[in-house]
Amino acid sequence: MVLERINSVIIENFRSFSGLQEPFIFKDGLNLISGDNGSGKTTIRLAIVLGLFSRTSGKGLESVLRGKPPARISIDFEANGQIYKIEKTFALSGGGDAKLTCIGTDNVYELEEAVVECRKLVSGTN
Repeated sequence: MVLERINSVIIENFRSFSGLQEPFIFKDGLNLISGDNGSGKTTIRLAIVLGLFSRTSGKGLESVLRGKPPARISIDFEANGQIYKIEKTFALSGGGDAKLTCIGTDNVYELEEAVVECRKLVSGTN
C-alpha cells in the first residue's frame, strides 16, 4: 500500500494560519503551491507531513502550534484503491487526537493505531 493521491487538506490554528481555513483542494495531475514569502506555502507542506506521519503530541511541536484552541489537520487521500481521511488534533503535552477513517468501508482507527495505520498506508512500510 502506498499513497496514490492527496485530495484535500484542511488546516486550523496551525503555524501562520489562525482559525479554520478553506480546504486546499488538489486536482488531477501536477499541483503547484505558489505565493509571496510568508503566505503559508511551507505551512501547507508541514501540515501534510505532520498529518500523515506525526504523533499528535510531544516535543518538537512548539514551533507549529498557535496555542489555544488546538491545531487541527484533516487530510483526504487515496491509498490502495480506497479513500481515507486522517484527522488529527495536536497538543504540546497529551490531549492530542487522531482518527483514520476508510470512507468506502467505514473502518475507523483511533489514537496511536490511527497514526500507525496511516503511516503504513502512505509509506507502504510497517
